This record gives sequence, C-alpha cells and structure tokens, in this order.
Amino acid sequence: MRVRVQTDCEAYIGTLSLGGSLADVLDDGRAYLALRDAVLEDTGSIEDFVAIHKSSIRSVAVVPEERPALVGSGS
Repeated sequence: MRVRVQTDCEAYIGTLSLGGSLADVLDDGRAYLALRDAVLEDTGSIEDFVAIHKSSIRSVAVVPEERPALVGSGS
C-alpha cells in the first residue's frame, strides 16, 4: 500500500508492505518502518529503499491510488 509518512524533518510517500493492518505494522516491535520506491516530498528525489525510525514518525496516512480516467465518459 502507498503511504505518506511525516517525520520530524520531512515527508515521504512510499510503498509499505503489510503483514496485517497498518496499525499492526506501526505497533510491532521493529524500530524502523521500511518504505520502498519512496519519494521525498520536498525535493522529489526517489529512493529504492528508506528505513525510518519509528520514534521520528509524526503521522502515517494511506495515499489513495490514482484511478485512470474512463475512456468515452461523455464529459
């Protein structure tokens, strides 16, 4: 799932692999949250992998997937 992670200093949008719910991943014993294909919002730079220490996370939100426009919708 794609998520936006706001930390103390910056925000990332990336793919988070879930083994359960988002709450389960945030509450498990691991110290880091792993994002793949992460984009740093301020600069637009792309990283294949980013590990974010959970103590620096201020919020996590699911990013809705973009849906392609319908062809021939008559608008």
